Amino acid sequence: MGTILKLAAGLATILLGAALLNAPGGSDTGRQETAAFIVRVSPALTTGARDRASSFGAASVKTCLVVDDSRVIRKVSRRILEDLGFEVAEASDGVEAMAWCSAVMPDAILLDWIMPGMDGMEFLKRLRAEPGGDRPKVVFCSGETDIGRIREALDAGADEYIMKPFDGAIVAGKLAWLGVAA
Repeated sequence: MGTILKLAAGLATILLGAALLNAPGGSDTGRQETAAFIVRVSPALTTGARDRASSFGAASVKTCLVVDDSRVIRKVSRRILEDLGFEVAEASDGVEAMAWCSAVMPDAILLDWIMPGMDGMEFLKRLRAEPGGDRPKVVFCSGETDIGRIREALDAGADEYIMKPFDGAIVAGKLAWLGVAA
């Protein structure tokens, strides 16, 4: 995993922790609580990260966030995307995915529909409302076959839809069609 994604993973973990503390019942007192975090980074790391961040998302480095509650689907998707030249991050639900996107907005997102916590549709609506949330190309990857539900996903802001199970050729074709091939 690249340095930028490692830093983003750390920030996403912090944001996720704060989100969980602020959720109703998220603390052992039963009250909503606010958390503050101080993260110290060495000046050498900060300078290097700043240099790499300026090239993050450049034409040579494409990033993709895989959001699925199935570890197996995330692993298969990661392998496909890495073979296509993407730098890949993973999230197991919409809450974790929002934390990732708050830290570093990816070029593309492969998104499952049905997940615990925040499902794919709710994540998509929240993502599109965020600053810069209109930039990632979002591909819903689901077993949903009802044309009305697929239309709902596209109307909510998904850029494309892939039926599960999928393979590398399908993913490559959709990402190329969307203009985000690595």
